[in-house]
Amino acid sequence: MAAGQWQLSSYLTDDPNDLFAANADTVVITDGNGRLVRTLDGGGTWSAFQTEFVNSWFLAVHFPTAAVGYACGGTAFGEYKNCIAKTTDGGLTWDTLTSNAYPGYEFRDIHFVNEATGFVAGDTYSGLMKTTDGGDSFLPVGGGVLPRIQAIEFITDQIGFVTSWQYDGAAAVTTIQRTTDQGGSWETVYSDEMATITGLDHRRINAIQFVDAQNGFAVGGNGTFLRTTDGGFNWESSVVPPGSSDLTALWFTSAQVGYTNTAGTISRTADGGASWAIQSVVPVSLARKVMMLTEDLGYAITDDGVYKTGNAGGANAVGEQGSSLHFHLYPNPVSNRLFIRGLDRTTTDRMEVVNMMGEIMLVLEGNHDEIDVQALPVGMYTLIVMGRNALAKQVFIVTGNGK
Repeated sequence: MAAGQWQLSSYLTDDPNDLFAANADTVVITDGNGRLVRTLDGGGTWSAFQTEFVNSWFLAVHFPTAAVGYACGGTAFGEYKNCIAKTTDGGLTWDTLTSNAYPGYEFRDIHFVNEATGFVAGDTYSGLMKTTDGGDSFLPVGGGVLPRIQAIEFITDQIGFVTSWQYDGAAAVTTIQRTTDQGGSWETVYSDEMATITGLDHRRINAIQFVDAQNGFAVGGNGTFLRTTDGGFNWESSVVPPGSSDLTALWFTSAQVGYTNTAGTISRTADGGASWAIQSVVPVSLARKVMMLTEDLGYAITDDGVYKTGNAGGANAVGEQGSSLHFHLYPNPVSNRLFIRGLDRTTTDRMEVVNMMGEIMLVLEGNHDEIDVQALPVGMYTLIVMGRNALAKQVFIVTGNGK
């Protein structure tokens, strides 16, 4: 693996939605068309298990132990709705627990506090349900919990959180709610109409995670980033640049170091979310979920497949693997002038700035130390530097004064 890069693994998924890494080598991916996919060698080879839920999608997966795991999903159009499957052999085989047994269409998240006790969250019709018998039966729970739950997170067997949203025809409100009695009752600890966010589909908190009893994080639409340092009672809100991404990936390895999926790639913070640095994803792809096993080793799923890093994503920007061209960009994100350092003037023939649609936005002949990006719309771009028998790419984000 080239230094500083998330590299595409050998398996290309079919509409992946979630992943869970039981250890450094064992990773399970929820796949399209009722499939669950697993690797036992750190992404070298992959095998798929086909459940009976054809034309349904698994949306979430969670393993309370290395052997026992649960996956949930469904569809609004196919035969199988509100599906749950269970494995007891680390994801090698899966047993059908239920489908079409509860109101609604899709179970969107699942979380178990141990092998037997867990929660599954559905759409407006099914809400939050709980099992205490390993998934043999589920019953509605949650006095005061709101419908349309997006994510579940428990930090002890009693204390947990859900994120949800509701729309009354006039305003959309997203909330974080907290329980101290394993889901028996809930109190709202965060509420926001997210009125400045464009589109109802983005006015949601999509993921929530705690690294200990006090420090927790959440992400949502239009770059929304939330942090608590008092066990979830109070949340501070900020934006991950450029502020236009619908954040769905969230993984912190400590109270300071974490990852999310901003602007079609992966960004990392080393100061608890106060600042974020863009990481190199090769090839560039839209990340959906990230999970780190250690400070250095992690996996991510994108529209194109499964990516892996062995060095925490490395530096902010890295040349193409095997390239003799090396350079770095700053500031990144940028609003006015993007500075380029480290290039050999005698080996650089041409520079191109390309947007996420593959359109060439700027062309510069020869070597340049800086680029004026004020005329570029806000978004993510790739700077391609071409030289003698070599090519290098780096991603940057235009924000602030971009038009």
